[in-house]
Amino acid sequence: YLCLMLPAAFVFFLTAGTKLSYAVDLIFLSLGAGAVLTAASDGAYLGIGFALFFAVPFIFRDIVRLRRAILVCAVSAAEALAVGTLPCFSGLIARSAGVSRAALDPRICAPVLAVCAVLLIVLRRSAGYGDRTRRVLIITGEAVLGLAAAVIAVQTALTFSDRWGSSRGMIWRVSFEKYYEFGLKDKLIGVGPDLLRGLYTEVQQAFKDLPVLSSHSEPVQILLTMGAAGLAAWLGTAVSAAVSFFRTVRRGSGDPAVFAFFLPLAAYFAQSLVNSATVVNVAALAIFAALYRVSIAKK
Repeated sequence: YLCLMLPAAFVFFLTAGTKLSYAVDLIFLSLGAGAVLTAASDGAYLGIGFALFFAVPFIFRDIVRLRRAILVCAVSAAEALAVGTLPCFSGLIARSAGVSRAALDPRICAPVLAVCAVLLIVLRRSAGYGDRTRRVLIITGEAVLGLAAAVIAVQTALTFSDRWGSSRGMIWRVSFEKYYEFGLKDKLIGVGPDLLRGLYTEVQQAFKDLPVLSSHSEPVQILLTMGAAGLAAWLGTAVSAAVSFFRTVRRGSGDPAVFAFFLPLAAYFAQSLVNSATVVNVAALAIFAALYRVSIAKK
């Protein structure tokens, strides 16, 4: 839900034209940042981080958007510092791990907050920058995100095991083993929706006999329930949205609506790699997808 709502609100905030919309969007983003930090879900960081790859050119479009983006970063860092230091959140810190734990580490969020504060002071008096500077900023931003993604990917590959991701590693391993044992029909079209309980009987003990009814990964779940055909359709939908986005942007469209409704789709896709779909979020996803199709149809 956060991966769907926050990227759209972020675009609305960067392009807010009135004081009221500016204030409402900033309040919503502040509450959303607090929700991400206290949820301690690496899936949220995965989704929002992936969406940032597509948002970088939009952010650096002009100095106003850049200042507002840095303000959002500063607010998030301040909230992370508060959560990471206040005693009432000690239990949350103790059970956090991975990116979620790093985001709440005062040794990380405090310097980020300081850098954001300095940048806001410096950029407050800046009138803007030219096309050459903009290109350098975009390339630098994408490079930093790419480096961070590479580090996380390598670390994940080195530490992946059955216990990885609250035992997601075990669920995924068993999922692929079961799929390998399927007959041709089930490999092609799957075993059917909501029929995974029997497949995960052997992993029940790892969850203290709590029922494991989903794969905790949308593509893995689709592979099992809808087969290779279903997974191909799912991937095709995601690729189609990305291709249409790049084509629209390449034609020179800077319409905020295109970014406001595509970034949630990108964030949802990334987080879905480590989470299963829920009814409320799929309904919201369908609405954002429809709004996105309308926004690019105008182009």
